[in-house]
Amino acid sequence: MPSGGAIESPVTEPGNLAEVYRDEIRALALATQRPTSVIRHGQSSYLCVEFEFDRFLLATNSPDGELGLATRGGADSDLWTVRVFDRPARRLLALERSEWLVDALDESLLHIRQRGHWIHSDLKFGELTAPGTAVHA
Repeated sequence: MPSGGAIESPVTEPGNLAEVYRDEIRALALATQRPTSVIRHGQSSYLCVEFEFDRFLLATNSPDGELGLATRGGADSDLWTVRVFDRPARRLLALERSEWLVDALDESLLHIRQRGHWIHSDLKFGELTAPGTAVHA
């Protein structure tokens, strides 16, 4: 698992994990409204979502902490693990596990809010004007 710093480029390897995990990539992209990809860091692969404020999410589905074909869809599939990191401080903000990837994401976001790590900004997706000041045609 990365301890911070640069995340390497999307994976293009035999077995192409991006194709294998296309449904999970789409689910994360829809749930986060952010681009999602399979990345490699060292010898490990992860589902990755880059957020604003230099934060990122890594998701895996195996006990050894990486994404792989060995646990894909079999009876021995393990829980999804979602980790959210703050890159500048190199700290783990949330670590949640669930049978379902999107449930682990939801729990991670809830954990971040509850621990006071949520960053409020003046401009959020879909909120280009202050409430009550929208111009109507």
